[in-house]
Amino acid sequence: MMLTKLTVWWFTPSASLLGSTLDSLFDLLASVSNLLIVRWSLRPADQGHRFGHGKAENMAALLQATIISASASLLIVHGWQRMFNPIVIEHTVWGIGVSVLAIVLTLALVRFQVFVIERTDSLAIKADQLHYKSDLMLNLAVIAALLLYQLDWQFFDGLFAMAIGIYLIFGVARLAYMSIQQLLDHQLPQEELARIEEIITAPVEVIGFHELKTRRAGQHRFIQFHLELDQDLSLVAAYQISEQVQQALEAEFSDCQVIIHQDPVAAGSAKDGH
Repeated sequence: MMLTKLTVWWFTPSASLLGSTLDSLFDLLASVSNLLIVRWSLRPADQGHRFGHGKAENMAALLQATIISASASLLIVHGWQRMFNPIVIEHTVWGIGVSVLAIVLTLALVRFQVFVIERTDSLAIKADQLHYKSDLMLNLAVIAALLLYQLDWQFFDGLFAMAIGIYLIFGVARLAYMSIQQLLDHQLPQEELARIEEIITAPVEVIGFHELKTRRAGQHRFIQFHLELDQDLSLVAAYQISEQVQQALEAEFSDCQVIIHQDPVAAGSAKDGH
């Protein structure tokens, strides 16, 4: 698809189509790098990486954000120059045709990525999906620019190229923010924290909990907390209750590592949920 766009751009040559072509090029590079890095991030923990390799996904997303930001900046500059120095665009029908084909193929790919994200919640795949969602916008913008050019509105080709660049920068800014937050061990989302609290306090023997700490590295979640149990319970009973809570958390959250510290407290204490 990228080679087809590049060929059509060579014969047109539309600034917005160039933007779409550049985006497709970086989509290809990002997808290949994602494949390699995600495979590496899924490797189990080893002697040197006791917590696994999950943060490689976040590093990949940051790398993609940097590359896309650079290309988007160049596109904005190119669009600005084209607005005030328009050139003749030829074979506009070719440009429209290849953009329609790209939209159909991209829609199919995005649907498949939705399927994968629902099952893995991978940040790297989300980053890849952002690229291809932007492709849909880009191709629609190319079609609009070429149609307007046929109406002798040459100004819009450069304007749409700039709009595409700005759209990409805003998209990667959000992606970079999410990646940095995970690299800094930001806690899990509030809805997940609420579910964790429900699971921890579900057994009737649990009096409460505190010091709940959560983080995420790639697809791996880490949950640790102090579990408050009756001080008169036997060691075996306390262990069994902790195992019950741990297994429930691992069943709820895929690829989850749970660390529980048991704290003895007086019987009859209220569950504080903290």
